[in-house]
Amino acid sequence: METAKSKAPGELLNWDDIQKMKYSWNVVCEVLRVASPLLQDTLREAIVDFMFNGFYIPKGWKVVVYSSGDHKSLSEAPSIAGCGGAV
Repeated sequence: METAKSKAPGELLNWDDIQKMKYSWNVVCEVLRVASPLLQDTLREAIVDFMFNGFYIPKGWKVVVYSSGDHKSLSEAPSIAGCGGAV
């Protein structure tokens, strides 16, 4: 609340304000770690022919990459079910 009180009505947050908001910043980082809205589906074009899990992907095909679950590997994050304060 002290950051909000230090701002004039209508004044936007700046980078220094965000750096002071440790709890809020950690919440944002945790949400993005668990379910990143920006990386859920990324469209890529194959620049060479390749095989992936037994499937032939020819050059020029568009491939949708779902990477939102990549960080949910138990070997990388043993406690993915809840926030362990790792941020």
